Amino acid sequence: MTAERLQQIRDLLDRVLACPSFARQAYLRNAAAGDAELRDAVASLLLDRADGPPRPADVENGAGARGDTAAESDARRSSAGVDLVGTVIADRYRLDARIGSGGMGKVYRATQLNLKRTVAIKLVHAQSDAEPAALARFEREALAVASLNHPRIITIFDLGVAPDLGMYIVMEYLAGRPLGDELAAVSPMAPVAA
Repeated sequence: MTAERLQQIRDLLDRVLACPSFARQAYLRNAAAGDAELRDAVASLLLDRADGPPRPADVENGAGARGDTAAESDARRSSAGVDLVGTVIADRYRLDARIGSGGMGKVYRATQLNLKRTVAIKLVHAQSDAEPAALARFEREALAVASLNHPRIITIFDLGVAPDLGMYIVMEYLAGRPLGDELAAVSPMAPVAA
């Protein structure tokens, strides 16, 4: 293995370790898309050294065979524009309809299969999934909202990473029309309604 390749592995490993732990695999798959050898080497180091930081010898000798193939990763990422309605996430949530999108992701009305209740799921955009800062921001958003309890703030039920889709937040579903539509129809809005 060349010194340049070892440095690539070290650099990517550092970026992966900078991600929240729940998002590391999703970040790794995206950051190493098209380079299965690099992805496998870093994945192996993450798995082999889960109890502590990787040793320099691990970096020099580490190449694993875990994770999806580059073709699978590329297919997953290219599916970002594909309609995901009907997709089941984590064997628990079925996406029923896309209800919105924003700067970081798309929001779907979904069914929590085990409790048969309607929920909303926010999936992070693939390009956001590639940046450790975006992953950390997504996690902070979920943790901040989950720590609040107020009648005008939604409830967060779950947070995770779907291997084929990336990061997601599961939250309370509130039926109604988008705020922009409401403001256009009822402007100015009374403080009680706001």
